[in-house]
This record gives sequence, structure tokens and C-alpha cells, in this order.
Amino acid sequence: MSLVNTAGTMTFMFGGTYIDGDTTLQSMELPDDLLDGDQFWVMVQDGGFTKAIQVEIHDLEGDDFSLRVTAAKYDDYEVYDSLNGDFEAVQDHFDDEGNPQVIATDGDAGGYGLHSVTIAGVSNGDAYIQPDAATIFDPDGVPDVDPDPDPDPDVDPDPDVDPDPGVPGTGMNIAGTMTFMFGGTYIDGDTTLQSMELPDDLLDGDQFWVMVQDGGFTKAIQVEIHDLEGDDFSLRVTAAKYDDYEVYDSLNGDFEAVQDHFDDEGNPQVIATDGDAGGYGLHSVTIAGVSSGDAYIQPDAATIFDADGVPDVDPDPDPDTGSEPTDETSNTLSIISHADDDLYFMNPDVRTSIEDGLGHTTLISTAGDAGGGLSYGLAREEGIKAAYSVMAGSTEWADETVIFNDGEKTFNVQSSYLEDQPDIRLYFLRLPDGNLGDGHGSTGFESVEQLWEGEISEINSIDGENTYTASELTWLMTEVMNVHQPELLMVQDYASDTVASDHSDHSHTAHFTMQAQESYDSPHVVRSYVEYASASLPVNLDEETIQKSIDVLEVYAQYDGIDPYSSWASRQYSTELVNTLSGGEGDGTPPPEGAVNLISNGDFATDDLSSWETGNPSGHSGPIGANGYVSFNTQNEETYGDYIQQSFATEAGSINTVSMDLSESQEGVSRHSYRIDVLDADDEQIESRAYAVEDNSTEHVNFEFTASDDTTTLRITNISTQNSDASDAIVDNIWVYNHLSEEPGGSGSHQGEAIIGAEGTDSLIEASGGDENGAATPESSAEKLMATLFSSFEDEHEPIEEDALEETDILG
Repeated sequence: MSLVNTAGTMTFMFGGTYIDGDTTLQSMELPDDLLDGDQFWVMVQDGGFTKAIQVEIHDLEGDDFSLRVTAAKYDDYEVYDSLNGDFEAVQDHFDDEGNPQVIATDGDAGGYGLHSVTIAGVSNGDAYIQPDAATIFDPDGVPDVDPDPDPDPDVDPDPDVDPDPGVPGTGMNIAGTMTFMFGGTYIDGDTTLQSMELPDDLLDGDQFWVMVQDGGFTKAIQVEIHDLEGDDFSLRVTAAKYDDYEVYDSLNGDFEAVQDHFDDEGNPQVIATDGDAGGYGLHSVTIAGVSSGDAYIQPDAATIFDADGVPDVDPDPDPDTGSEPTDETSNTLSIISHADDDLYFMNPDVRTSIEDGLGHTTLISTAGDAGGGLSYGLAREEGIKAAYSVMAGSTEWADETVIFNDGEKTFNVQSSYLEDQPDIRLYFLRLPDGNLGDGHGSTGFESVEQLWEGEISEINSIDGENTYTASELTWLMTEVMNVHQPELLMVQDYASDTVASDHSDHSHTAHFTMQAQESYDSPHVVRSYVEYASASLPVNLDEETIQKSIDVLEVYAQYDGIDPYSSWASRQYSTELVNTLSGGEGDGTPPPEGAVNLISNGDFATDDLSSWETGNPSGHSGPIGANGYVSFNTQNEETYGDYIQQSFATEAGSINTVSMDLSESQEGVSRHSYRIDVLDADDEQIESRAYAVEDNSTEHVNFEFTASDDTTTLRITNISTQNSDASDAIVDNIWVYNHLSEEPGGSGSHQGEAIIGAEGTDSLIEASGGDENGAATPESSAEKLMATLFSSFEDEHEPIEEDALEETDILG
């Protein structure tokens, strides 16, 4: 294997739509021992991440050489600083670490692209280095692109290097007919035996495409071949694509035309590793009379064709064994169908939970691939991770495979979490995008809707990892709830009068979610969010909240091309569907005689809220103190989050009791929900309780906490959602008393040091800016529409008849 005479400085730039504008010119010192066929990584620091591209270099005649981009990855921002200047350290890191990314072929393409490269004084101008074609660097002229990325066969390999598995450029004696079959769940039943004539000039290491005509498409698989000892050889599947049906007829019988077409054209698809996996798989291969039996050719292991026996598979030496589900809990869980759904329709609730330190888990049911293959779905996954990084203030993402087992079957689910905030986690089920409910041909016309309706018995993830029946998908969702123990479950609209305007994946993912939560026994609230229809409702978020949502969407848009300024970003509408929160705890007894109340004005005898800090994220007035109690939701609003809080002096380690009366009158809603948080000086939770109080009743609260420092805050938050009269939610007789210091003092008196109005906004689901503007009259079109929402909740688990949808572009 020959040395490539390219030692010295390499300069380059990164581009593509996932780069924050073209990077400035970067440089990297190349070693003097690069060999023909070597691959190496170059990196930049951009947009809060370290981004890397792998290139493959080949020695050509004279001083010419070629480059081809082979991979892209990203990692944490600070990785760049720890590796920069150390060529070998860069290679070691990105060979083993980092997260895969899409390769951009020009400045307008999604992913990371490499351009404006100069090595050893030879430049490629401003052209982008391509993944499917070699860019030739000619010291005597302008670089060209060679559609065949293989090195010149006339270049003699280094005789002292052992072939492993073969020497690139070695001729292979396998000319003749290749027969094969395609399989996998995206193939309409195994194809019949196909054949293709191979040329007599195939070289060791060559990649070539084979194709079939199936299900209204031309479907192609790329394989890589290697020469082994004697007459043995190996195959490995390296890519899959699909294109229009008639492409097959125009190319069939012309080996070179097939290669030229699929090297440059077609849509990426996932590779199936067996007949039950999603994607396209290659099996039952015979070349030069040597057969693989009916085995599937694998993408991560070489299938060896033994001229004297049965083929074998060289296993991956470092398989990903996965991990058990984490026991890290989060107070909120959203189950959505596409990576941008919660960013558009569930913010600011998601963001507020994260900012308040309460954690958040999101399960995304589909890849959102729109029939375009896994690469687009992966880009959307990177987008939601980047968006959550903005909300969480961290880029410390770790990726893993989480193993769920129902006792009979194992499911390998891809997941990402923040290492410094492990209660923020994403799950990616990667089910196929459902289109209008009938799926896409590229993914076997499978959809979540068809699974819910019983039109298909199972659905396959497009990464080929998992197959789910309807009951298995429901079980998995329940298991995620059991693992993370959310008190608030956020679901998509599925049963309102406006659901017909939504994406099929939205409503049917919600159907499965609602079915799953019936088996989730921990006390919880289910909140359903209006989606596409919210655009026709009044703006109900303030300017600051809207801008924060746009900031998050702008980052996501770098990966998906969505509109971050959509009218959805200025609205959030939801309704409470289920509330199983428990009532009061403890013995329900009032404070003992002689107890000292650490709270000032806990009986509101002054008919005001002196000594209390109040807040209302809608921007309207907060709770009101009058008539000897405090009233919540004074603007008759349809969302929640208004609160009162007070800080008081405590002794670290002291045991204290919280006591108060929570009431619900006969006016407004039929029940009311409250959350009570006890916070330390850093606004971290010491204790937290949620209560649902039935209509025309009073619940006496009594629970203990241990103070962690000398300042503690008590916060009481309204977490009900529907129209509520000013006197509907009432809190009174608020006490905090220390068990060891009962001194004479009247009810509501404060004989200790009071710290009034401490800052801090932790609450279960306080949505900054999330309350609806209550000024609309009952006759307004918005209120009429909201009055009809979720009217069919009684039939929440029965499939609903939806109006026929025109086949128009639908946001996913």
C-alpha cells in the first residue's frame, strides 16, 4: 500500500445548512505516513458543538490524489479544545465517539459538508468534496470529480502490507451472473430470484448497486466486495435507496448505468438485516457459483463466501449491548409523533418544566421520515436535541440503546439524555411516518393509524431494530411512564372537533398514549394540546414567551427546514382530560395549640396578600386575597400556573409541618387541582405534593418536611385548566410550624424572622406566558371553538371517524 505524498498543512471549510454560516478557513497538520486508502477526521467548532467530517484519501498517478467524504459526526463543544492540534487524538476520538450526522453535498443541503480544501499546496477551489464520487486533486490544473472513487488499479500496492481483508485494487475472478433476492418488511413479499451480469474488472473493495422493481418503486442495495484467500470473497451491504418505478426499465441490463444512477440519484432507505426488519435486505446471493444460502448480507459484518463450504458471517467485534431503562424520574412526560410537535404545540410547558429543574421526558413515536429514509429522521432527532439544549442550557448529550423487555420480547429503543441533567431524556421509536394515514411506499405503506385500526398486525421501525404489535406499543408507552413516574402526561389532540385537521400520526399516537396511561397507576394529570387548529385561535402568549419559543424553533429549523415563525409559536391551548391526583395526606388535624406559624398572614385576615409574592404567567393579575382567603384564577382563564409564595426562616435539619385548607366551591369547574412545593434557598425541591379537590368540598393538607438550610420557600400553584370563577379555587389557613419550638402565638401570627417575596419559579407546570387571554367575550369565535373542543372525550379510546383529507402537504 503506497504512501500518499500529502504531508503538511491541510486547510478547509465546513458548509451546509447545519453549519451556522460557512466556517472560517480551518487548518490541520497532516502526518507524513498517510497511506493510500486511509481515512481521517477533520473538525471545527461551530454552533455550540464540535463537528467532524471523515475523508478517504487515495494516491493517483504522479502527484495527483483524490478525496471522498465518508462520514460526519458531532460531539460536545469542548471536545474541540481538548483535541485541537493532535492529529492522532482527533482520529482516536471520532473513530469511537460522537454522534452520526448527515453529509452535505453542497451549501444548500442539510448536514455537514467539506469544501475549499487545500493539501500540500494543491486546491480544489471552492468545490464540495462528495460522498459518492472522488474529487481528484491535480497539481497541474483544476480538480475534477471522478465518478469511480477507487484508486488507479495500476498503482502497485505496498508488498509488505498484509491484505486485511484484501488489498484495494486487487482484481477479482468473479465475473459472470449474480443472482439474489430482496427481502425485509418494506418489500412486498420476497422478490422473485433476480439476476445481474457482473463485469470482469471488479476490484477488491469495490462497491456496486443491484436493483429490483417492487411495490411501485425501483429499489436498490449497494454491496461492497472483498477478495480473500483462494477463491473466497466477502460481501457487505453498505447502503439502500429507492427511486421511481420506471427507472428500473431504463437501466436494467446496463451494469454501469445502474452504478452511475444510484451513485448520484435516489432516496436513502434503511437496510433490513432479516426478513422481519424494516427496510430493504439482500439475501439468497450466488456469485460465480458460490452461494450464501438464504442468509441476509449484513451491513455491520462481512458475509464470507467460501468456495468449499457454507458462508459464514464475521461478527461485529464491538456490538452495542444496550442498557436497562434508567430510574431517573421527571415530573413531565410528552408523547408525540414527530420531533417538532412539542416545540410547536406544547411550549412553553415543556420549556418551563426544564427551566424549573423538574426534568422532562419525551417519547417520539415516528421517525418523521416523510418516506425519505432514515437519514432525514436522524436529522430531525439531532434537531430536537439541539432545541432541548437551548431550553436546558446544556449540550452534554449521551446516546444509548435502552432495552425494554415485556417478558416475552425485547425492544431496543434509541435514546439520548443530558449527562449533567439526566432527568431530561428523549426516546426515538423510529416508526414510519404515516403520511395521510396510508403510509409511504418506501416503508411498506405502514402507519400508526393502520396499527390502531387493526389494518396491519404489526409495524416496523425504519432502523430495522424493532417490530411492534398494537399491544406491544401500548405496553412500551406504559413502561416508559412507569420508569419516569411523571405527574403530568402531555398528549396530542385525538378526540376534539378539530382533530380532523391534524396529522394522522398525531391523533393515533395519542390514542395509543391514552390507552397506555390507563395502566399507569401513579397519580397523574393528562393534558391534551390543540395543534394545527390553534392557528385560528387568539394569540395567548406574551412577547417574551413567544420569543423564547422562536429561539428554540430557530435552532431546530437548522436541521429540518421548518418555519420557526409560524403562528403556532404564539399560542398554546390545552385541556385537562384525566386527573388521578390524590387528596390530602396526614391526619388532617389542625396545628396544635401553642404552635408558632412561620408563615406571615397565613389566614389572610388583612384581606390582602401582604407578605406574599404572587405571579401569573399569563401576564394578568395574580391571585387575590379577600374575604379572609386567597382566590386563584381570577381572570376566568383556560390555562393555569398562577401562584403565591413566601420565604421564611428555618433551621437546617429541623422537622416542620405544612398545613392548609384547599377548597373548591360550586362555581366554575367541577374539581380543582393544586400543587404545593417546599423549596430550599436554591429553589430546589425539598417536598412536593399535588391535590385534586372535588366540587363543593374542602381538603385539609398536612405533611412534613425537613429543612435543608436557613431559608425555605412555600409555593402554592393552581394547576387546573378550565374556566374558573374568581372564588372557585380557595386556599386558607396556611401554616408552617416547627415541631420543637411551639410557643404562644395566635393563628396567623408570625413570631420569627420573615423573608418576603423570595424569587424562584419552580412549579409543576407553570407555563410562563401560558394562560389564555380571558378578555374574550362568550360570543367570540375563539371561545365558541374552545367550547366544542374535546367534546367526544367519552369515547376517547374508540377510533373516531375523520373527515376525508385532501392530499396536501402535512406538517410532520
